[in-house]
Amino acid sequence: MDIFKTILDEFFSFQAYVMLPFFIFIIAMLVRMNISRAFISSLKMGVGFAGIFMPNAWQPCPVPMWTP
Repeated sequence: MDIFKTILDEFFSFQAYVMLPFFIFIIAMLVRMNISRAFISSLKMGVGFAGIFMPNAWQPCPVPMWTP
C-alpha cells in the first residue's frame, strides 16, 4: 500500500500540463476513441497547455533595449 501511495504522490507532484494529457487520454479511451488518435490528441493538448505558460517563464530583459 505504501508503494501505491508513493506512486500517487509522485504523479500528483507534476505540473498541470503534465497531468492533463493523462486524464484526457483516459477520457478518450472511455468514449472509445482510437488509441493512436487519443494519444496524439492528448499530447497536442498538453503541449498547447504548456505553451500558454511559456511567456511567463521568460525573464524580462534587465537592461532597457531602447531609450528615448
